[in-house]
Amino acid sequence: NVDLVTSVAHVYLNAGKITEAQEYLAMAKKANNKDPKVSVLEGDIALAQKNIGQACQLYEQAIYFDSNYKDAYLKYAQAYKSASPSQAIEKLNQLKAIAPDCLEADKELAEVYYATNRFGKAADTYAKFIDTPVATEDDILKYAFALFLNHDFEKSLAVAQKGLQKNARHAAFNRLC
Repeated sequence: NVDLVTSVAHVYLNAGKITEAQEYLAMAKKANNKDPKVSVLEGDIALAQKNIGQACQLYEQAIYFDSNYKDAYLKYAQAYKSASPSQAIEKLNQLKAIAPDCLEADKELAEVYYATNRFGKAADTYAKFIDTPVATEDDILKYAFALFLNHDFEKSLAVAQKGLQKNARHAAFNRLC
């Protein structure tokens, strides 16, 4: 059962036990080495070992095995969002082409735009998911700052006040207000 074996491997990986995760990876490969979950697991292990290039190659392999496997696109973008924002944006746009309603892709895109000072695009992208359960307090804060830095002060104030409703003592929301 590839799902079970990869899940157990991820538990070990999240606990920092790479050797045990690799043992379960070997079992998953025996079960079905063309399953995208196996390639993503192997990529996650490579990423844990600070090998970003190999991890992204394995995420690409997962996409090759199943072009609709969203997790591979998201992990690829997360791995490259600091090193190569343009590649992360390209991969997320590919995901949006096959799954236009993927809120996780919107969230990652917004973070990449924000980190690269494209505040107009960041604000537009944050607006797509800000009122959903996917949005965190940090997303609301970045959305408010993106609006502020894009000179949309009234909307920034409204978003900051929404943030204050959730956390009245938050320094950044208070500063924005």
